[in-house]
Amino acid sequence: MHFGCGILSRKSDKLAQNAVITLVERVKPDLIILTGDNIYPLPIFSGTANNLKQSKYVAKLMEQFEIPWTMVFGNHDTEPFATHTKSQLCDFYSQQKHCLLKRGDENIYGMGNHIIIINNEDGKVNTCCYA
Repeated sequence: MHFGCGILSRKSDKLAQNAVITLVERVKPDLIILTGDNIYPLPIFSGTANNLKQSKYVAKLMEQFEIPWTMVFGNHDTEPFATHTKSQLCDFYSQQKHCLLKRGDENIYGMGNHIIIINNEDGKVNTCCYA
C-alpha cells in the first residue's frame, strides 16, 4: 500500500485507502493479510520518516473493519532512517484488538514470523497460514 502519511503523499494515500475499503467491502473476507510495504517512511516521497505515525494510520484503517488481520514487514516499512524499528512496530501492531501479528520465535531470523491456524466450521484444521 505504501502509505506515506505526509504532505507529499496525501493524494496517493487517499487512493490506496479507498481501494482497500472498496476491496474489503466487496470481498467481505474472514481474514486480512497485509503482505509488506504497508508504509513508506521515505521523506522525499511522503514528506515524513515517522513510520509509527504511518503504522497508526494502517492500524486505524484495518481496525475499522472489525475483521481479524495480520501482516508481514516489507523492505520499506522500516527504511534506514525511519523513526521506529520493526521490533517497536511489532509491539504497536500486536496491541491492536483485531491484529493477529506476533513477534514470532526468537530463534528465527526476522520480526513478526508467526503461524495462524485456520479451522473448518467443524473445528478441524483446514490449513495453516505462515506469515
